[in-house]
Amino acid sequence: ALRAAEVCGLSCGHIRAQRLHVRSKGGHLDVAFVSPATRAVLLELAGERADDEPLFRDWNNRGCTTRGLRGILQRLARRAGIALPPRPLHAFRHYAARQWVKA
Repeated sequence: ALRAAEVCGLSCGHIRAQRLHVRSKGGHLDVAFVSPATRAVLLELAGERADDEPLFRDWNNRGCTTRGLRGILQRLARRAGIALPPRPLHAFRHYAARQWVKA
């Protein structure tokens, strides 16, 4: 599971690459797994934008910050009628890890 800052750092070119490389905590490059279904959605999101453009953007068309990402998730949850728990974005990473352990 990616950290919020790693998600915010993705460019359209990252998702088009054969292997998804992310700049991790500490500044080193890591390979991240993305399911075919998730990759298809992200490719659709990237559309025809240039490879160097941010994949996730804020309302001003700049690269999304972790705060902006939280806002996007809150709006999407509201639209879907889901109440998000008052936890940091990093909780999604922990949830994913717990599900992998159970599997």
